[in-house]
Amino acid sequence: MDSLSVTASIIAILQVTATLVSYANDVKDAPKDRARFAMEALSLSSLLLNLRYQIEDETCEKSNEAWTRQVTLLGLPDGPLDHYRHALEKLQVKIVSGKGLVKIGDALWWRFTKEEVAGILLRIERLKSLIQIALQMDHFKLSQAIKTSLDEIYDNGKGIKIDLAVVRSQIPAIQGSVGAIQDSVGALQESVDAVQQERDRKKNQVFVKWISSANYVSQQSDFISRREPGTGQWFLDSPEFNKWTDEPSQTLFCPGIPGSGKTMVSAITVDHLRKVADRALGHPPGAKAANMRHSDLHGVAQIF
Repeated sequence: MDSLSVTASIIAILQVTATLVSYANDVKDAPKDRARFAMEALSLSSLLLNLRYQIEDETCEKSNEAWTRQVTLLGLPDGPLDHYRHALEKLQVKIVSGKGLVKIGDALWWRFTKEEVAGILLRIERLKSLIQIALQMDHFKLSQAIKTSLDEIYDNGKGIKIDLAVVRSQIPAIQGSVGAIQDSVGALQESVDAVQQERDRKKNQVFVKWISSANYVSQQSDFISRREPGTGQWFLDSPEFNKWTDEPSQTLFCPGIPGSGKTMVSAITVDHLRKVADRALGHPPGAKAANMRHSDLHGVAQIF
């Protein structure tokens, strides 16, 4: 890298610094670090300006070529000047739009970027020390200072890489934790559903008891337990029954003399419909039966 590249880097830093200092001076009710940033940045700009002129003079006179070779190392890619310029440009991007400086929420910017400003102040201090050594025209001392600065930059970059490696190593564990949480949520949802189903079942029981005191479930079980295989199958296979089950809101009227088996056929019908509904819906339908032998339980007051 030649001395012209170094002076170009210095000019770029001076321009960005001027923009940021102008902005910092316009901020109202900003914290104290705003003023410190402006003063430290201007102090460094003054040193950089002196260094620029000294480099230009030395380039013409060529009286200390050893110093010139060392000072050009300041402008190396990822070197001291490059790092400082990138840090300033990151701040500039946050506060400068295509139309100029952002005026809304000016004071808040300094609060939101307090750590970044602290980092900039640290870089300013380090770079000021380097520039002051460079201005002494002692190429050996400057060489040692630049080496120390480059070592610090390398160590910081290495530390960032290590941190990234640690983060990457934790990704599988984080993904495993997310999977475990999702499994737990699924199990919790199943538990909630089970609790809700049990509550619904108990509500239905209370409702059935409120409708009538007659135990229709036990009566139904009693009738079905006495059913012989094939009993009532003719009824379930009949066209009238199948038409009734296929059409909504229909009434199937089945009159018969006493003792003809109406009660058993009714029990068989209820049992059949419950099995069909249980397979299709996952739960049986409700059923209400009236038995002539328990006419005292079938009045309007008892049913409703």
